[in-house]
Amino acid sequence: MNPLLAERGNPPPRRKSCEACKTAKRRCDLAFPACSRCATRNTPCIYPGRQPAIPQELIDEMVESIAQTVDTPLSFSAGIPCMTEFSIPELPDPPTVAHPFDVFDPQWDYIDFDAPCLSPESHSGVLIPRPSNTMTAPVARPPMPLSAIIASRLQFAIDVLKVVPKMMVQENQTPWSHKQLYLNGMPKQMQGNCALHITLNSLNRPLITSLINTNIQTLLTSPVPTTPLETLSHTHALLLYQIMLFFSPDPTSNISLIPHIESSALTLLSCIYFPDPNTTPTIFPHTPEAKQDFWTSWIFQESARRTVLFAFYLIQLYKSVQGYKNLVCDGKLGLVHSWYLSAHLWGAQDAGEFGAAWMEKDHFVVGELNFGRVLTEARAGDVDVFGRMLLVSYLGIEEARAWFLSRGAIL
Repeated sequence: MNPLLAERGNPPPRRKSCEACKTAKRRCDLAFPACSRCATRNTPCIYPGRQPAIPQELIDEMVESIAQTVDTPLSFSAGIPCMTEFSIPELPDPPTVAHPFDVFDPQWDYIDFDAPCLSPESHSGVLIPRPSNTMTAPVARPPMPLSAIIASRLQFAIDVLKVVPKMMVQENQTPWSHKQLYLNGMPKQMQGNCALHITLNSLNRPLITSLINTNIQTLLTSPVPTTPLETLSHTHALLLYQIMLFFSPDPTSNISLIPHIESSALTLLSCIYFPDPNTTPTIFPHTPEAKQDFWTSWIFQESARRTVLFAFYLIQLYKSVQGYKNLVCDGKLGLVHSWYLSAHLWGAQDAGEFGAAWMEKDHFVVGELNFGRVLTEARAGDVDVFGRMLLVSYLGIEEARAWFLSRGAIL
């Protein structure tokens, strides 16, 4: 058969205009990865049905170039079995309250479960008791100007968040994601997009912004995670994307992932064990196999505990910086929650070092953001980056600096 006739009978699919040109009713030159109009305007260029992936060669090249930089990386001195069925709950509308204050904003008392998924770490511990299903009562305080809130309580955390994508690529960790969590392989999309973000400049901005925004849509339409580790990874990806959007110089990057972060964090809650600050710590096991299992379980659980807490922290930071009205303070983000404040446990390189820190070092369980025992008994070296972020938000930058100086250290 004549090839031309065969082509007529089975014509190739026509390429369609990008979404931006179609919305503006302008002619699209169909260039890829970005048409001329989108490239000129620095707007994301997304073609219908096309999900551009980040080439692995580009990711490898960027990671290699980042590893060769002379910048000193930030340092942190100092698959869990679960049969839970996962479903993303419907979120209630946030309550309307009267007085603005600072980053800690009570929403709803989210923890409502009967411990369906507990790690081996929890066998000799107890859960923090849940007093009721009612919303946490706000504490009325005089309003503060937004600029004062940011300078005193949020700027330290904002400065840390700016380098989180680079930290994830260079160190395989964030203040809420343990360096050993993805030891067997970080999700490629997470690492690739962090690498893209930190190499963004005025020349490649249209392409990189388009790729990142497209991958955000891919993440949002991906199947619901079915395991605890998948749910934790999904939450980490959402947090990283929101941080990228938060600091993006592109004026069109106004996508908010806050509702998705909230839903994912709520789903993650069902497989987290929260230690009681008033209970004697679990005895560390003696056999090598049990020590490794205990440490592996702790890595997942502590990463999950910190991730949920940071998710709600980021939500309130976002609302504060965006100038949301009617924010109030209950001092604990509206959560019944706890986590381990210990740079020695978090920074341990192996199960042996972790065991030594567990038995020989004093580690602090911070429940409901109550830093009382930390402020009276902890040393500066006990507080890692995550603890410093929350401590500054809790005390204010000047009082936090004074606390560290009184212990011979600098914040």
